[in-house]
Amino acid sequence: MLLAVAVAGAIGGVVEVLVLRRVYGREHLVQLLGTYAVSLIIAGAVRIVFGANYRTIVSPIPGHIDLGGYSYASYSLFMIGAAIAIGGGVWAMLYRTNLGRNIRAAVADPDLLNATGVNVTRLYTTVFMIGAALAGLGGSIVAPSQAVGSSIDTDVLVLAFAISVIGGLGSITGSAVGALIVGMVISFGLVIPATNPFALAFVFIIMTAVLIVRPRGLFGLPES
Repeated sequence: MLLAVAVAGAIGGVVEVLVLRRVYGREHLVQLLGTYAVSLIIAGAVRIVFGANYRTIVSPIPGHIDLGGYSYASYSLFMIGAAIAIGGGVWAMLYRTNLGRNIRAAVADPDLLNATGVNVTRLYTTVFMIGAALAGLGGSIVAPSQAVGSSIDTDVLVLAFAISVIGGLGSITGSAVGALIVGMVISFGLVIPATNPFALAFVFIIMTAVLIVRPRGLFGLPES
């Protein structure tokens, strides 16, 4: 797990320096195309090195726990706890540390922050490395619960997009609430036989409704 975090963080730093740093200040579409191209390159490299077959990992926490008359996989409960802990850690970093203060200042006015002596370019690289490391951590935690393949990133990106739109960009609370909504909708959709084939569709129906009623998301901040 620590190796996955370190490798993902290092790759994130390289991608930020070689790709994103060249497109900062340009249209969001250019940044989107750049990062999507990188994801395709990495996915292709993974297929070349490890093959296209899906792989499974034995759960490090086997067994089940009975709660309220229902049986839950022990590792599923661990993942829920880990998600809460990681989310709390990110919140504490953003609002209780100097690094978090600089990150929020860079979002608000990077030029002013740079004038105070903070190396904003290095800060961007650091933030992207942290994000990539968290992605590696998340992947290593989720891997034992499902088959792992080169297309796992696409599945995650689709749900992450929906969560961001529903919860609102720039809000940790919005991300948490959006993730809870998406998870509950998919879970209930899969449990009910009649809605099983359309479980994912309900997520995008909700996302569309949020965009119509509140385009910035449930907890998103209005653009200044």
